[in-house]
This record gives sequence, structure tokens and C-alpha cells, in this order.
Amino acid sequence: MVDIYMNHNAAVLKRLIKRFTNPETGALPNVQPTQLRFEKVVAAGDVNNTFTLSAEAAMTRRATESYLSTNDIFVCTDMSIGIYKELNLTGTARRAGNSQIYYYPDKTKFPVAATAANVSEVDALECIYNGSISVKSNTYEVINSQDTLRYRVGAITQDAAATQPSSGTFHGEQRVPFHAPILFAGNKRNEITLKSASGADTVQIGGDAAVGSNVYVILMYGFVVRNAAESLTLSQAADALLL
Repeated sequence: MVDIYMNHNAAVLKRLIKRFTNPETGALPNVQPTQLRFEKVVAAGDVNNTFTLSAEAAMTRRATESYLSTNDIFVCTDMSIGIYKELNLTGTARRAGNSQIYYYPDKTKFPVAATAANVSEVDALECIYNGSISVKSNTYEVINSQDTLRYRVGAITQDAAATQPSSGTFHGEQRVPFHAPILFAGNKRNEITLKSASGADTVQIGGDAAVGSNVYVILMYGFVVRNAAESLTLSQAADALLL
């Protein structure tokens, strides 16, 4: 499995270097492995959540987010969907950079109990892994309502005990590969829409605000080609990635 994963990325990298090498001078492109990160604080009743890949002028960027530069091209090979509890230590201070990302609703980290009318916090958060995700590149829908269950990577111990801490997963298991790479230009309109399961109870999805806010995280892995957004059309670049 590791060999297949490494060979796939190596093939993508090779094709990117070949396609973006300057035909006149032979100068190699600046291609680097990278990770983009997009976040949204969860609120009670959330159903649709939209994430923009390129930072816009009026956008407020969270400290732990990482966007696609308007001058660059990004080729996404893998993606993860996670959630974390943003620590609230003083009532106003946020500590996103100290929070662990979970790729399933962890029973010890999201502990608000069920009520007579509503499911528990951890059960409410399951709605995101029973929903769907859509991805647009330059407004073209390259993924249409893909199930999000494939992005749920839970620890073995969580199946048996509500008080058991997380264990049993390894770094990298949460990265779900695409059959074909997805290409984004930073100067285009690129969006991800994350939809909760239809009819799910989301009243307690935000958890206890006194403890901290729940945050959705989209992580996209792949390669960035610096200053390449204007050098050729998306269709021309996409042709180079057909494996």
C-alpha cells in the first residue's frame, strides 16, 4: 500500500516538472510538496459548510489555516476531513495550534451528554461523516456529492469504551487518495462544500462553548507549482496529469 501511494505521488511530481519546465531555457519549475488547511467553527444547526481555497481580500484567516496563493497552481492528490476542540483557556483566548485533530468524533474529547430531546455531542458530530462533500475547480464541479464516510478514520479502542483515549491509528491513514489528481489555479474560483447528513440532529454539534469551540478542518495534500497560475490554461495543465 505504501509503495502504491509513493509511486502515485512520484508519477504526479514527474509529470508536473515535465509540463512546467521552460521549453526555451530548460529552467525547471519550482514544485514543492505542500498541505492546504481550511477551517470553520461549528455552530448548532450547521448543515452546509463552504470553504474557499484561495484567500480573498475580505476573508478573515484563522491562525492555523493555509490557503492557495493567487499566483500558484496546486495539485491535490489526497484529502482528509477532521474536527478538533479549539481550547478556550481564559474565556477569550483561543489555542487552535495546541489542539489535536481527530478524524472521527472522539468520545473523550467531545463529551457533552445527550438530553431528553437531543443526541450527544459526539453523536451529533457523526453527521459530518454521514454526509457528502463536493469540490469545484474554477467553478467546475470535479467531485459531486461524494460520501464522507470514507474520510472517517477511527481508533480501535473507541468502539468499546467511552472513556478510552485514542489509539490504534498511524499518521497517514487519514489521508484519502484521489483516483486522479485535482488541479486548482489560485487565480480561479475554487470551493469545497461539506454537507451534514440529511435530517441529522445537530443541536449539540458545537459542544460546550465554555470548554472550547468545535472546528471542522479540511486538509488537502499534494504539490504546489509556484508562480504558474498564468503560464497555461487549466485544461492544458490537467492534460499533463492524466496518468
